[in-house]
Amino acid sequence: MRIRIFSVLMMVAIASTNIAWSEEKYSFGAGAGVPFSGLGIGITRYSNNDYSFASVGCFGWRGEDFDETRDCGLSVGFFTNGLFSNNKLSLGPVLSFSDSNEYFDVGSAESGKHILKTRVGLGLNYHFYGFGQGGVIAGVTAYYLDSSVDSGFRLGLQIGYQW
Repeated sequence: MRIRIFSVLMMVAIASTNIAWSEEKYSFGAGAGVPFSGLGIGITRYSNNDYSFASVGCFGWRGEDFDETRDCGLSVGFFTNGLFSNNKLSLGPVLSFSDSNEYFDVGSAESGKHILKTRVGLGLNYHFYGFGQGGVIAGVTAYYLDSSVDSGFRLGLQIGYQW
């Protein structure tokens, strides 16, 4: 329960960030990892030293019709490079919610179960062409996974491209 309350507070803090942006620009991206909601796409708002993002994607799926098992959702986050002396690193919180729809064969009947998965973490990214310049971004996210079937700390890699 504590992780869910913290997650909601973190989402409100990210959404309500209202800093005087002197130079804003928007970018689209695609990639794999927790910031991309698994394999996904997203939109990013850059400012001088920060960016916030929202993405949709799937952490996994199995089945011919995409309806047997899936784990898809939404991620939001905020990264800053103001903590580093070079303009290629960024650090920030990431929050992800996904709905895992898992089906099981029970005798001659099929049974399904929806599981909400929450991931709360801290990511570190390397921007190959410099912060805010677009191009390839790679990194790592340390996060806590909270769900009714599986919980614990995880470490995930991410790779993406910003246009």
